Amino acid sequence: MSLRVTYAGALAAFALALSALGAAGAAAGSAAEAQADDLPSLCTDPGRPANVYTWVGGGADHNWSTAANWVAGTTGVHEVPNDYTPTSPPHPYDPTNGIDTAVTIVCIDANDSVVITDETFGHAYVWLQEIYVSGAFTITLKDNNTALFVDGKTRNSTLGPATVVDLRGQLGGRGTIESSGSITATSKPGFPVQLTTKRIVSTVDEQAFTDAGRLVVEAGGSLALAQKGVGLAYNYQLDIGGTVTIRANPTADPATTPYLAASDGSQVNVLAGGKLTFAGNGGLYRGKILSGKTLAPLRNSGTLEKTGAGTVSVVGVDYQPQPGGVVNVVAGDLRLPDGDTSAPRMADQVGSGQTFGTGACAAAEIPADTGASCAPALTASDPRSVALTAPSDGAATNVVLDEDAAGSMPFTGLSGHVVLAGADAATVDRDTPLTVTLRYQASDVAHLPLSSLRMLWVAEGSDVWQVLADCAVPGRVPIGRPACFDRAASAQLPGGDITVVVHVGVGGDSRHIISRVGDPVDAAGAMGTAQVGRTLDAHGVSFAPLPPNAAPTSVAYQWSVDGVPLTGSGPDGSLLALGPGLAGRTVILDVYASHPDWGTGLFSFSAGPVAPGALVCSRPTLAKRARKVTAAAGSCTVATTVAYQWYAKGKPIRGATGKKLKVTSKIRGKKVYVRVTHTSPGYAQDVQTSRRVKVT
Repeated sequence: MSLRVTYAGALAAFALALSALGAAGAAAGSAAEAQADDLPSLCTDPGRPANVYTWVGGGADHNWSTAANWVAGTTGVHEVPNDYTPTSPPHPYDPTNGIDTAVTIVCIDANDSVVITDETFGHAYVWLQEIYVSGAFTITLKDNNTALFVDGKTRNSTLGPATVVDLRGQLGGRGTIESSGSITATSKPGFPVQLTTKRIVSTVDEQAFTDAGRLVVEAGGSLALAQKGVGLAYNYQLDIGGTVTIRANPTADPATTPYLAASDGSQVNVLAGGKLTFAGNGGLYRGKILSGKTLAPLRNSGTLEKTGAGTVSVVGVDYQPQPGGVVNVVAGDLRLPDGDTSAPRMADQVGSGQTFGTGACAAAEIPADTGASCAPALTASDPRSVALTAPSDGAATNVVLDEDAAGSMPFTGLSGHVVLAGADAATVDRDTPLTVTLRYQASDVAHLPLSSLRMLWVAEGSDVWQVLADCAVPGRVPIGRPACFDRAASAQLPGGDITVVVHVGVGGDSRHIISRVGDPVDAAGAMGTAQVGRTLDAHGVSFAPLPPNAAPTSVAYQWSVDGVPLTGSGPDGSLLALGPGLAGRTVILDVYASHPDWGTGLFSFSAGPVAPGALVCSRPTLAKRARKVTAAAGSCTVATTVAYQWYAKGKPIRGATGKKLKVTSKIRGKKVYVRVTHTSPGYAQDVQTSRRVKVT
């Protein structure tokens, strides 16, 4: 069975806006010499090949791209270690023979620091086979345009206990990085920072990362999320054997709240002895990359710790407790979303006398740029429940929830995205329906109170949108209907959000969509000219019959602008006069076509933006009397404001901007005329010029 559910509202772009890592680090003074033994033999071998680079720090700066800082093998040649070569910035070189082609190995044994940055091109991407760091060494990825990727699979790369990573870009690759040092995440909203298998530019299909990369925070190591989030993308894995802390919000601005986002295919493993601490409002949410069928797992064999009195953290992924796992709520509230069947499993791990919350999540608890839902999409544990939050980015698009496969929008005339949100629900029927909960943000539904909210549906392969009937009996789909709108179970939340509950009772291979509204079809010209002063006629639009060859028995029209209904004229309300207040705005026409056997189909059209009206004004006239010339401005099709400018011999007369012109010695004997400018709100200005008269 393939069920498609769609809502039209604003969809946050799926591109995950994630954040970066800033450094605090522990220097290990005299440990550098002792840690030299931590480097593999390929770093210390006197006959090491030219693809093994060592840090010598001989440059005038600490820039990775300064050749004097490096030596290739034992040749003494200074070269920059990087298999990522920019050609025409900002597009880095991308090999066509796959992604496992990095050959460069980097060895660092020093108390020093290096910065990955490129002031010339504004970006710097470092691509290696392996990296080994020993000593009190700091690696800084300066901003979101920087990246360090490690692809080697034969050996694991290592960052020693005195290593500090200040990551403000992207870290990852197909290899494994073991870190016993400290990594700190510090970023700003709108700039993505990811732990990702996929390099920034890759010809490899995004779904093809079965051999994914991994970051291991080892015992004694740490990863701190200090501001905004870090996202795991393209099947990347985070193993926590040390400590990962999602710190308290560093400022009063909710936009800076740290969080961890795990996209489909990625995973977070808290190992025995490891700890994941939620120290503020930040949580662990679903990410946006790939949009697969199941939520990323969080496997806990160590400790989940919640601190921060008065704060709420949400675990919006698939929580999977493991033997030895503990949930320690020291202060605050740690929650799984409502309806998540893994909630009892977490509750079983909570220690004696501690509390675990499962209440609904307020919108303020979820960073807007995560695209995450308090009520996550369906997990395989409950094939009859789907939930999704619709984040807002101001764009009128659609989202289709599809149980089978993600792909392009499959319906003509609709724009948006397809996401996976469910397991097989082939057994649903009207008595045991599939329950779909859609949560609309307040910004999307401010003009749509729950009492007037419309839900629509369309059959697969059809362009006919029909109004979804309310459920006569809660939780049960009426006979002969594919689904129903459970208005009684829907709710207007305190923050203004709306949760809409729909029950779907059609299984097998039938496919349907449920939507609030379809994208309007541009009907420019069909309804008339969209210009102030003109009238639009709804009879000009055309639409498909309800089923093929079934003409509607009645048609009703509703005009609106920005969600505010407008009253049409004419016997059936099909005419709309475009007044000055509509200039620059887009008019929406909803056509309701009804048939007793097929219900009501909704067809939406748009016209606009409405152009300014055209003023039609007559030419001004002049009258000479004594030593004055008086202008009559002329008349226009609508009331206007008038401005005058007098001219003599084709040049404007300074200060002569009134209705009357006094004849002075400077203009006596010359020909004069007046130019009159008419303005009116919603109309383009009109300029008229009088005839020329000679003054004496």
